[in-house]
Amino acid sequence: MGFQKYSSYLGAIAFTLSLEVVSFSLVIPPLRAQPTEISLRFPQSQDIGAPARSGGGGQRGPTACLKGDLPLTALTPTNNGVKTLLKNPSLYWYVPETNAQSAEFIVVDNNGDPVYSTIFTLQNVPGMVQITLPDTVTLTPGKEYTWHFAIICNPRNRDRDEYVRGLLLPTTADLLSEELRQETGRGLTPQQKEMLNPSELRKNLAQLKTNPQEAKIRLQEQAKEYSEVGVWLETLTIFTQLSQAFPDDCNLAKEQQELFNSVDLNEIGQEFDGKSCRVNSQ
Repeated sequence: MGFQKYSSYLGAIAFTLSLEVVSFSLVIPPLRAQPTEISLRFPQSQDIGAPARSGGGGQRGPTACLKGDLPLTALTPTNNGVKTLLKNPSLYWYVPETNAQSAEFIVVDNNGDPVYSTIFTLQNVPGMVQITLPDTVTLTPGKEYTWHFAIICNPRNRDRDEYVRGLLLPTTADLLSEELRQETGRGLTPQQKEMLNPSELRKNLAQLKTNPQEAKIRLQEQAKEYSEVGVWLETLTIFTQLSQAFPDDCNLAKEQQELFNSVDLNEIGQEFDGKSCRVNSQ
């Protein structure tokens, strides 16, 4: 398997892993005193030649190490390429119930050289896995990276791995503005660049602990801006943080489901809907 060639790099590169299994909820905008609800849909993505975002490899049937109806799935747009302005972004996957004990994550550059790799322990529950690249990793804006995520079904036979791959596309506000100008004839405004600034995102995420309601509205506004210009990872990061801060907010849950629907992840999105919201919607 193509994935296997990179596993020999493990141990040679040791980084800090931020790993969480979380349940999800949502996103939107300037400050308002009352609850805000908007329609948040990610734009259609152009085909960029990335691999499929659902699991491959391994084997199917009663001996497979993954259980349940939903496959291992990268939480990405339909083209499985994710843009980010963050130096150290978080990536996300849906991992179904499994009897596997561990998983492997690798990022390689265009030459196939590893820039990050780790093996970590899985929790024996279905849910979202989040991995944040540590500060020791340097991604070059404008370059293309490939990530590999594998469930290690049999450590002694890696051909049985269940895996997904995709593209990681770091960018900057200036690069993104030029790309949008070529596609639509209009680049980013100064106000949009300020809104998309990673330092602004970090500030608002930190404010969730000290002033959650105000931070929520600002983060919703940021998520809308990120999604409108096709920056997926920041949009999803805001979702995960808001869902943890406001687990019973059904307006957020509704917007979350709309976002997942817009990238054809309908069933996956339902896995992260809050129980109280599902009950209230019946």
